[in-house]
Amino acid sequence: MRPKCLQHTFLLGKLFGRLSKILGVKVIVRISKKSKELMKLPSIYIGNHQSFYDIFTISNAIQPYTVTVGKKNLIFIPIFGQLYWLCGNVLLDRKNRDQIRKSILKIIRYIRNQGRSVWIFPEGTRNKGKNLLPFKNGAFRIAKISRVPIIPICSSEISRKIRLNRWRNGTVIIEILDPIFIEDQKYDKRSLTCLKKFCFNLMKKKIFSLNQEIKKSN
Repeated sequence: MRPKCLQHTFLLGKLFGRLSKILGVKVIVRISKKSKELMKLPSIYIGNHQSFYDIFTISNAIQPYTVTVGKKNLIFIPIFGQLYWLCGNVLLDRKNRDQIRKSILKIIRYIRNQGRSVWIFPEGTRNKGKNLLPFKNGAFRIAKISRVPIIPICSSEISRKIRLNRWRNGTVIIEILDPIFIEDQKYDKRSLTCLKKFCFNLMKKKIFSLNQEIKKSN
């Protein structure tokens, strides 16, 4: 593997995404027409982070030319952690403010100089399949500085439905929503709080809708 190649994160996501079949999970990925048109342009993807199983489900939605931001301790996960690092993804130590600042600058350079998109879990940690946790500022600050759209990615509930002793663990729907062009939104452009709230409410509503869709289909 050639370290930090532009396409490696995309390929790694597809590789681990295929393992969802071993877990007995059917994964359906939907993408809006507007977001599909932007796939070759840099964007900030934000997704809900439920559990370790995200590696095998929501990873199916990773798009080409994208790097992700994950916790520093991911490097210690056998095989996956080493591959994750080799793909050029950003490992973040959230307890080190100076390291966070350097990582944000690194991400901005990825966007501006290499035209990469960046996937960030704005909750900052796993919500364990419960309601969305409050969003942190990082993803939204980067989007504003880089002047790129935000594309929400919503996954239906997974954490409390997978059992390793079962052959079938149901369906997970992942939906890539329309891009959010910051300059088009009707909120105070000086306030990250308003942008976070807009994205939070949008994703919360969509995740609820996806969960209801799955319940009705069962």
